[in-house]
Amino acid sequence: METHHRISRKQSILLFGILCILLPATLFLQTDLTNLRAEIVSDYGDVAVKSSTANAAGADEYVHDTNVNTTHTIKEESCFEARTNTIPTHLHGKLPTPYINLGFAKMGSSSIHAFFGCAGYRSTHYRCLPGSSCAKCIRQSVEDGLPPLQHCGSADVFAQIDDGSKGHYPQVEYIDELATGHPNATFLLPFRSMEKWYKSMKGWHQMNIKLRRANITGLPIGTGKNVDEFSTWWCWHVKRVRDIVARNPSHALVEINLEDPSTRERMGEMFGVDESCWGKANANSKIHPELNAGISSLHASMECAGYKSTFYRCGPRGIHNCAKCIRESVQSGLSPLSKCPDADAFMQIDHGNEFAQIEDLNEFAVSYQNATFFLTFRSMEDW
Repeated sequence: METHHRISRKQSILLFGILCILLPATLFLQTDLTNLRAEIVSDYGDVAVKSSTANAAGADEYVHDTNVNTTHTIKEESCFEARTNTIPTHLHGKLPTPYINLGFAKMGSSSIHAFFGCAGYRSTHYRCLPGSSCAKCIRQSVEDGLPPLQHCGSADVFAQIDDGSKGHYPQVEYIDELATGHPNATFLLPFRSMEKWYKSMKGWHQMNIKLRRANITGLPIGTGKNVDEFSTWWCWHVKRVRDIVARNPSHALVEINLEDPSTRERMGEMFGVDESCWGKANANSKIHPELNAGISSLHASMECAGYKSTFYRCGPRGIHNCAKCIRESVQSGLSPLSKCPDADAFMQIDHGNEFAQIEDLNEFAVSYQNATFFLTFRSMEDW
């Protein structure tokens, strides 16, 4: 009876998945912290940081130079290039959760979500609770005088915390609260070409226009009319994040170059995760039509809709992959998913040379007669 209830629920996955796709949009050892602080602070010098003045009247001059604690201000280095030396090698695989993405939509948030989901972490993307965005629960927590993530459920990773449709951007408005409220959090900051990001925003429910209308700190209403204005604002955001981390050395900052092929290996090393988990998810099909069909996107869609979805890893924190628990179930004469943790969606069930969707297809069909199966298609040449 219990199995029937779980499987019956899966019948509605396809509908909710489609709806979701269409939506707009461990503490450190003290010695480790000291070493990490030394590495971070060594990257900073006495230079003015661009800051913003939120002008209700929409003044044109919204960015000005101001001194920000000269002990920890930022030296002039590129705000458009991810630094690769922010995490000492001896801390690889030891970075504490929660992992909080301080980037924005269409800047690798789905790929970050899929990466950690593949590794067995509890990852959220846009929705932290069923039917509720992360931005909403963060705002409620702050208004209640609590740490920002207090009302956002239990998760290891917060891959997207903004809600562009509502104009809520906690990574901007509540960045100080995130730093003080979660003193051991690891912050993530992804980078990509400004031109490509701007193009992606324009092609995704006109997100660039929604950003311009949101009147968020550093980007008053009316600014952000072109890629240059967005670039100025992004540069301000990057410098602000780097400065806050420098002034709060219990934090680690992982900067991610989304366009560097070596990022796959670096992400695997820094987080102690199989590098095969890193890839591109939720790419705009209008800009990247070759990526229309993708299990990472399906996984993100299921979780966005509030379903418990697995991707490659069915065990917690990468104990084992889905193919393994399926194989063990079948070998024990049980239904294929019997020894896999309870979930609503299984978005990748193969592993290397184990392909449960081929070898155990009959067992799936017989054991789960009410299951909804997915079959994705893409150009054979691109695949």
